[in-house]
Amino acid sequence: MGCRVGLETFFERELMKLGKNQKKWIKALRSGKYKQTKDHLRDSDGYCCLGIGCRIFKKELGLSELKEADGITSFNSWRGSLPEAVEAHLGLRSNTGKTKGRGKDLAARNDNGWTFHEIANFLVKYPAKFFKESK
Repeated sequence: MGCRVGLETFFERELMKLGKNQKKWIKALRSGKYKQTKDHLRDSDGYCCLGIGCRIFKKELGLSELKEADGITSFNSWRGSLPEAVEAHLGLRSNTGKTKGRGKDLAARNDNGWTFHEIANFLVKYPAKFFKESK
């Protein structure tokens, strides 16, 4: 059984190629352009890793961006998880970046102190854990 898990991890890591939308998001995460926040897609302190996805695909997907009275910005009325359009555009497994199998989703990694660069590196190293398909 241990060998099967090892092979599965190998294939998840080696066989999935990132698509152009995924590469664009990872590039934005690594850019150093965005300040990081937690618990929300965007607030007055910055963005979470998922919020950067909303920001960079906002125009392309026709997302509305509304800064609310409490300082939190929503995208298509979504404040803490991805709008369905962004989730689909990135090919993610869920609107919080849930992993295939065990492990924390991307929102939890962000909120637990992972830097954008660490998240980007993990996405590159294990794309099939987070993405259903190349997009």
